Amino acid sequence: KNINLYELSQKYDSPLEVAYLDMISERIIKLKELFKESIEKYNYKGTYNYAYATKANYFCEVVSTACKNVKFIETSSSYDINIIIKLAELKMIDSTYTIICNGFKNEKYIENIVKLLKMRIKVIPVIENYKELEDLINTKIKMQVGIRYNSDFDSKLIKNNFKDKDEFDNRFGFEEREIHDVAKKINKSKNLTLKVFHFHFGGIISNIDNYIKGYANIFRIYCSLKKQYEELQYFDFGGGLPVKYSLDYSFDYEKLIENIVLKSKEISDAEKIEHPDLIGEHGRYTVADHSFFIYKVDFNKKNNNKWYILNTSIMNMTPDAWAIDQEFTILPINKWNKKFESVLIGGETCDPDDRYFINNKNIKVGMPTISDGEDLYIGIFSVGAYQETISGVGGVHHCMIPEGEEVIISCEGKKELKVNGVQTKEEMLDILGYTDKKILKLFK
Repeated sequence: KNINLYELSQKYDSPLEVAYLDMISERIIKLKELFKESIEKYNYKGTYNYAYATKANYFCEVVSTACKNVKFIETSSSYDINIIIKLAELKMIDSTYTIICNGFKNEKYIENIVKLLKMRIKVIPVIENYKELEDLINTKIKMQVGIRYNSDFDSKLIKNNFKDKDEFDNRFGFEEREIHDVAKKINKSKNLTLKVFHFHFGGIISNIDNYIKGYANIFRIYCSLKKQYEELQYFDFGGGLPVKYSLDYSFDYEKLIENIVLKSKEISDAEKIEHPDLIGEHGRYTVADHSFFIYKVDFNKKNNNKWYILNTSIMNMTPDAWAIDQEFTILPINKWNKKFESVLIGGETCDPDDRYFINNKNIKVGMPTISDGEDLYIGIFSVGAYQETISGVGGVHHCMIPEGEEVIISCEGKKELKVNGVQTKEEMLDILGYTDKKILKLFK
């Protein structure tokens, strides 16, 4: 993208987070184009609607960028729906947007759904359980709703075997035997209209053929509902789109999308129903690679292995590396002309787990050889989805390692904007209560 990362590392303090917003738009536009091509190629009569799943990254610059390119947004709790309310109050979204509400609907969540409806924002809560169904009926507010089908795992998608209760280890949605009962109750209600059938794939698609088998099994359930409930319009599939976390990784997005469109058309035609409008909920795919960290090697140490110690806490800032064995692309920012060697990467906290590892704690990374006193900057890439959301922002991290500076870049507007400076010790001590003299006096 013609952005000199070494110059950024010199201009701003390290640790540094960089957010390149245009990458978000690129990802959305590319996927929409692929769906458009397949829809035209196979003469599919329905539409494709890209929905951004806010839980992947809640920051205002990220959600605002997504909103420029999509008309569907997905929320997951009574808390993140407040983002939608705020955007509606600021007139940044209007009645042309559709908000898909997933997650468990407690009383506050339903209150916020009703609030948005009264603001004339189109909201479709996707029902997870019978209590939600009853609570939504009791609002007596007319609204469109969805049903979530219980499916999360590759093997079960293929087998489509959810009838045996022993098979369940997923807490979301309804079993197949419950789907028609829920639809019937929605139809009998005076205020609800069934509009969406939703399933979520809880992993990353690794085998396109297997995924399409599962997709087809679930799509047939949609067809059986559509024959009874004419208002049903959307087939909503969420999750699964892979992200390039490694330089040698490739995925055939075009093949996946062609198969989704073609299979939807074939089954719809065989079942003699209208081609549904498709909704794809994409969070990780949308935002993962727009953001990255730049750290400085503070120390290099040699015992049985060579260690590069970064001025950060790896376990804080990239929690998925140790939590779910997620690989990240790690590359030097400078000194590419040096001889490379294999090193272990560690954070500067006292925790033995504060190191970069995936399954294997002895994993090594190729880095330029440096001696004491030489400056080496290292980038950890594709951290834009979930990492800061999970580790927390503005709080107190392990060993009180501060959050670094943040730079937001948008080449569309040729703007580079410094947003946050390095977190101060005063801010952290205040959060921990050390500035509250009333409390401290109790222990003096």
